[in-house]
Amino acid sequence: MEEGNSSKAGRMVAYLLIGSIFLVAAFYLLGYVGIMSMEKESRGYILLPNNYAVYKSTLHGPYEIASRSSNKTLVNPSVTEVGWNDRYVVFKRTDETLEEVGILDTQRKTVKTLESSEDNLKKLYSEFKIPEHITLQKVDSIWPDTSKNR
Repeated sequence: MEEGNSSKAGRMVAYLLIGSIFLVAAFYLLGYVGIMSMEKESRGYILLPNNYAVYKSTLHGPYEIASRSSNKTLVNPSVTEVGWNDRYVVFKRTDETLEEVGILDTQRKTVKTLESSEDNLKKLYSEFKIPEHITLQKVDSIWPDTSKNR
């Protein structure tokens, strides 16, 4: 009978230890995400619909599109141009070997990209029924005017 009680006590200690480790890890991760989010926001941002924003990936750029609530990057750096309405974000991004245009559907949280060309941009506008008055603007040119600095 005593052996049964000691094995129960051993399990309880193990559960407490595992639970404590889990809580410490959860607090660490939450703190890390919070600090990273604050650091991104301190560099300024362009507010987009449905709690998304254009951020500087580092102090001097490049720009990325991420969720403000989860800090999850949906469009990798280097976003060079952006335009939006109340649901869609149209963007152009480049890196060393690739230039692409794309649409972020902020309600469905999906991204579609195509190789950058005027025809592909028109195809995206048509597919997502985006009004033609939503035009791409260079991020550098709108950053100082629409950025929220804290």
